[in-house]
Amino acid sequence: MVDLLRKDGQIDDSRRTKNQRRARKHKHNNKRGKPTRLPVSKECYVARRSEGRLKDIDVRGYRAGGVFLWRDATEAEKQQHDGEHKLAYVLLGREVRVDKRSPDKRMIVVANLLGGKRDDASDECPAHTASREFHEESGLLFGDDFVAALRADCASAFTTTSAKSTDEHPESTTTDNDPNRNEEQEDEQEEVKQATDQLKSLSLSATAANGNHATSVAWIPMAKYALFFYKVTPNKAMVDAPKAYESVAEHAIKEQLSKFTSLHWVPVHEVLETLQSSAARSLIQLGDERRPLMRFVREMLGEYEPLRAELRRLIGC
Repeated sequence: MVDLLRKDGQIDDSRRTKNQRRARKHKHNNKRGKPTRLPVSKECYVARRSEGRLKDIDVRGYRAGGVFLWRDATEAEKQQHDGEHKLAYVLLGREVRVDKRSPDKRMIVVANLLGGKRDDASDECPAHTASREFHEESGLLFGDDFVAALRADCASAFTTTSAKSTDEHPESTTTDNDPNRNEEQEDEQEEVKQATDQLKSLSLSATAANGNHATSVAWIPMAKYALFFYKVTPNKAMVDAPKAYESVAEHAIKEQLSKFTSLHWVPVHEVLETLQSSAARSLIQLGDERRPLMRFVREMLGEYEPLRAELRRLIGC
């Protein structure tokens, strides 16, 4: 047996055998506080509303979640569209991030989905994680009622866990004795409130009456990621959501709620077309610029046919 103790009595991890290191890495509740690793499905699948749900092992063992917020085109958009397929849009964020795979760790700009990692202290199921991350990364723009409805609908349709209706984002109670700082905070809060007021019409129950509802969920095994497809009505407030986000973006980034400098409605067929190009990093339109998809998004779309098939279904091809 290999002696793991150094002269000072501490364990030298470098002396462990390969199997010992692997066993320690996957040990539940280890001393480093890493989360318990539970078994999950190794195959990608899509569960559609009234036809399927997330598997129980994936509800227990997931590590991240996100929202694929999509809508049909408005009449004006349809008139400008001359393609053969149906026109649908997905909400993506413009993110400035470090390219960890580049030797010089340069900054890059990418288009990314709204989602993030599980919070073991508060998230009970994938729908909780997805809705919380969506709420934060949209700068709390859509309102608590809208997000609560999104969370409840996704949870009831695709998991066996009921969703909480409590507010997960109470207002900050941090005190600051600097009067100038307090004034700045009040001004920022007023700007956020004004922008949020523009989207009050979105704070509705997710019922068939207003058209907002979860349509499907995709299980992405490479990241233990549950991606909820949520369809919204293309009313003016929803279509103008990216414009309203401009008013809260700076505050959202400053408070570390969101990593997105802007939000954009992107045609779903453009997302699919990036996979058909031979270029290593195909670009999509974000406002006045063209940027690549986040590497994770591109890899999961390229890897899993069920996910690509679901996107094709949204545009009727």
